Formats: sequence, C-alpha cells, structure tokens
Amino acid sequence: MAIVDPGVGSVRQPLVVMADGRWYVGPDNGLLSVVLSRARDCRIWQILWSSSDISNSFHGRDLFAPIAAMLDKKEWWMDALIPVTRLNVMLDSTELPQVIYIDHYGNAMTGIPAADIKSSNVLRVGSHKLRYARVFSDVAEGESFWYPNSIGLVEIAMNCGHAAQVLMINVGDEVEWLSRN
Repeated sequence: MAIVDPGVGSVRQPLVVMADGRWYVGPDNGLLSVVLSRARDCRIWQILWSSSDISNSFHGRDLFAPIAAMLDKKEWWMDALIPVTRLNVMLDSTELPQVIYIDHYGNAMTGIPAADIKSSNVLRVGSHKLRYARVFSDVAEGESFWYPNSIGLVEIAMNCGHAAQVLMINVGDEVEWLSRN
C-alpha cells in the first residue's frame, strides 16, 4: 500500500491492482500506472467498500489500509471490489535518465530501472564516469559508483562521502550510459 494522494477526498477512484502476483492498493492518480505498464500479467479492481468512519483526508488509514489488510488475510469481502478494465490515469513508464531525488546522505536516485542493466555498464553524470559496485564497501573510501537501489532504480553513491556534493549533482541532471551491453 502506498499513498501519494494530493487528490484525497476528490473524485479519483480507489483501486486494488494485482500485477505479476503482487497486490497494490492506492488511488487512481497515476501512482499505480507504472506498475501496470511494466507488469506481464495484471488485474484491476475499484474499491467499493466504504465505512461511515472514513475521513475526508485520511484515505490511507481509513480506506486503503483496511482493504490491504483484507487482501493480506485473504479474506475477500463480498461487494468490496468490482473488476475494472483500465485505469483512468496512466503516466509514461519509460526510463527517466536523470537524477530524480537526492537523499540527505548525498545518494542520487535516477529514474532508470536497474533490472536489465549489466554491471559492466558505465554511467556518466556531468564529467564523471561511474562504474557499478554491489555495495559501498566494494569500492575505496571516497570513490563514487552506481548500484541498483532498494526500489530497483539506478542510484549514484559514494563510499563514506556525499556523492551529490562531491560530484556537483543536482535533481534534474541528466545521466547517460557510456556503455550499455
């Protein structure tokens, strides 16, 4: 369950998605569209379940969490969900070859899915060429590298350092593969 829902309380539809055997619960605001576009097998349901206790602005807690619990317990509530054929909001799911986020440690997340990227590939950001490392300790202290982060995106980091400051990386900076096998 994930909620990025600036439209909470509006007419956007609450959804349940099963994509490649995994359940997702959230609003039909584009959040689930990337999951669907990359899935080989998917099904979609609109959430019909409601309660008099649902607040106008806490749908994560009052609407989506109870449905996620239902799915987790495998207790399919009658009339809670109705199948639908498509999402109302579909966002582009292609690679975004740029820095999309920098955390407070200085790691720079890109919009590039790492699943099909080989470890022999070299990434360029600015004038810097970065090689792959499995974990931080696989490179020397102060050395920068790229790796697949915990959500499956290519991330730029530095062992014992702040990659964004040292490499002068900002959100929006483009990255490119110098070699991509």
